[in-house]
Amino acid sequence: RTRRNGIELGLDWFIGDAWRLKTSYTYADYEFRVFTEDGQSLRGNQLPGIPRHDASAELLWEPSPDSYVGLTGQVVDSVYVDNANSAQAAGYALAHLRAGHTWHHNSGQITVYGRLRNLFDRAYPANVRINLDGGGFFEPAPGRHGFVGVKIGF
Repeated sequence: RTRRNGIELGLDWFIGDAWRLKTSYTYADYEFRVFTEDGQSLRGNQLPGIPRHDASAELLWEPSPDSYVGLTGQVVDSVYVDNANSAQAAGYALAHLRAGHTWHHNSGQITVYGRLRNLFDRAYPANVRINLDGGGFFEPAPGRHGFVGVKIGF
């Protein structure tokens, strides 16, 4: 059995005519209540793979209904990678940038958009393999990376 307590909060605040602040926060206190592994009681241990704190905030500039630029900060707490809580994947903080613009034409519209993730090229775990035998719990995330897209509507 487990006990799962937590809270999620979000705020979408319009600051003036063209600025917007979007935030979210999750607190997760998940622990084993009745659980044994290899004859050991793991009561009170945190469930692996779930960060206790996870927060993000985006400052978004929308100078017109057709354009936007957003800067996002993301902070994720460390996570245990095994039921015994003997090893952890480190927490991390990241920044991302996104932008886009739409042009309207008589017959439709063209939108160009892009995103640059991990702006400061931080090393962090993209995926954690829970209870993996022989270690190797962490899979590294890509460094700084991005994409550009075009959407055409008729």
